[in-house]
Amino acid sequence: KGKARITVYSDGTLAINHKGHTSVPSDMWLARYGFEWKLSDELSNVNYFGYGPRECYVDRHTESTVGVYSNTVEGMIFKYANPQESGSRYKTKWATLTDENGDGVIFATNGSSFNVCEYDKKELADKKYFYRLNKAGASIVHTDFYMSGVGSNSCGPRLNRMYTLGSRKVDFTVTVSPYKNGDDPFR
Repeated sequence: KGKARITVYSDGTLAINHKGHTSVPSDMWLARYGFEWKLSDELSNVNYFGYGPRECYVDRHTESTVGVYSNTVEGMIFKYANPQESGSRYKTKWATLTDENGDGVIFATNGSSFNVCEYDKKELADKKYFYRLNKAGASIVHTDFYMSGVGSNSCGPRLNRMYTLGSRKVDFTVTVSPYKNGDDPFR
């Protein structure tokens, strides 16, 4: 439950503020709570300020450090033996997706899990091998207020409840703006 305030500015900036409260029953598990954006696949270069340089989650980030990191959309996914969603970056404050000229968009948040991939979730879930995946023809971005931890349920105990969404207060802002080569993302 909650309210979203959406503001569009004359320069093309979109700001979404969501305030409320989640109430997830204890027998239910939600992987994420946030926004999905489908952008042109020409936006294939990624820079971000958050935990990195590898994937990291709420329960798996102690080996990561906060910094500014660069990658490609293709390089953001981790190729596990079986295709699956991966590559999230914990507590990201901003991320740019740019084309070959350095122009694109910037996402700014108050600390989101950030993920970008060239495959959609259904494709990752339905295929058993990476060589069989079909690219979505888009850069699919997630800016999540909360992304559950990964745990070790595939080879060990279930994910600790403290790393799931559960019931919590939400106060989450995402701002998406045009980004030009040379802009300062810390502005």
